[in-house]
Amino acid sequence: MPTLTPEVKWAQNPDAISLSIMITQVARPNVTINGDTLEFVCSAVGASGERRNYEFELNFYDHVDRGFMVRPGQNCLQLIVRKDRESCTMWKKLTRGDKPQFLKIDTERWVDPDDVKFRTPEEMEKMRQEQLSERERIIEERYKQVMFAEDVKSREAENSRELTKRVYLFLFSFAMFLGFAFVFGKNVYGIVTGGKDFLAHAYKSSAQLINALHIFAFLEAIHTYVGLTSGKTLTSITQCAGRAVICLYLSQNSRAQASEFVFGLWMAWSLSEIIRYPYYMSAIMKMRMPRLEWLRYTAFIFLYPIGCVCEMGVIEAVIGHMINPWTEILEPEPFEGSAEPPLEEGADVPIPEPTIIEHPGGEKTNFFWMLRAHQCALPVIVLMLMYYMLKRRSKELAAGKKIDEAIAAQRAKNAERMDELQKKFVAKQLEEMKSAEEKKDE
Repeated sequence: MPTLTPEVKWAQNPDAISLSIMITQVARPNVTINGDTLEFVCSAVGASGERRNYEFELNFYDHVDRGFMVRPGQNCLQLIVRKDRESCTMWKKLTRGDKPQFLKIDTERWVDPDDVKFRTPEEMEKMRQEQLSERERIIEERYKQVMFAEDVKSREAENSRELTKRVYLFLFSFAMFLGFAFVFGKNVYGIVTGGKDFLAHAYKSSAQLINALHIFAFLEAIHTYVGLTSGKTLTSITQCAGRAVICLYLSQNSRAQASEFVFGLWMAWSLSEIIRYPYYMSAIMKMRMPRLEWLRYTAFIFLYPIGCVCEMGVIEAVIGHMINPWTEILEPEPFEGSAEPPLEEGADVPIPEPTIIEHPGGEKTNFFWMLRAHQCALPVIVLMLMYYMLKRRSKELAAGKKIDEAIAAQRAKNAERMDELQKKFVAKQLEEMKSAEEKKDE
């Protein structure tokens, strides 16, 4: 639903600003004053009679105080903002620069200086309550009750949505972590037990799971697009699409599946993911893990180039097996008997020979040039991804360092406070013991 800008009328006296926001049935008003800038956001009913989201921003002409008061008025919401007490004067205009289109002068409303000058918001609210009639008090009390109920209902719904989102993202990250951890463990076990012979079979051992995981990985781009997670959608799509294309090349070329680069590719991909997804899970649970954060934003410096080299090697294997001549040897089927008459005793048993088929090399088709273009573009794409990750690394680690410093300072402050309390307690105990001994001596 698009956000609208309400009509705002203003008036002033030497001490305060009165803003009449022409909306009714206001829910969840949020007023923020940062310096000399006021930001207002709420859900309310406007002139159209429909509930919509409203917001506006004002850059005041001069300095204002942080104190303000919001109260419902007739067909409007009144906001009173105090001017800076050290320079209370009548302003030439309300805002700096050009006047906003939604802002008008309220000639019928003026804030009484006696209601604002050098009084706290509590005192002003007390004076206002004394001026209200019994009927107005009842209406205002009902209005507060309705707004409070709506606010509680809105917070509960928001908390429920947030919990659902966190549970879904945690389960998604945990499932992806288990999948890539299984791939990593299976390849480590294969290379330890099978040695170099396992390199030719690395694809078949994990191909189905790797393909499924990279299909589900496209959900991360959807998460960033709909706002479930932070990050850039284009970056997620680029990484997921790049890996998916490599998997497609391998699935369509059985001879390239025996390349040694496939093992390195599986290891680089799975290792990077079993580092990344636990970091995501810790962030979802709001757990601070500095070492895991450092590993998350450092391991890519080594894993991205390794993955790039392996991807280029896989593409080279696909190209080589596509254009280079090769020989296919078909082993004969095992002898299972025949209707031929039995051989004479002492005669040699004929041994069937394997069939050898020579396949000529293929031509350089458009697909060949597409593979070459992809191979040449890979280093550029990886460098762009690394540049993005390096910028994010410096930002995240700097923010994490500030958090760690704040936590350390708070711990030191708490420890110092505990030492002071302990010293006071010990001093008090010694004083009481001394007093007791003096009374005993008397």
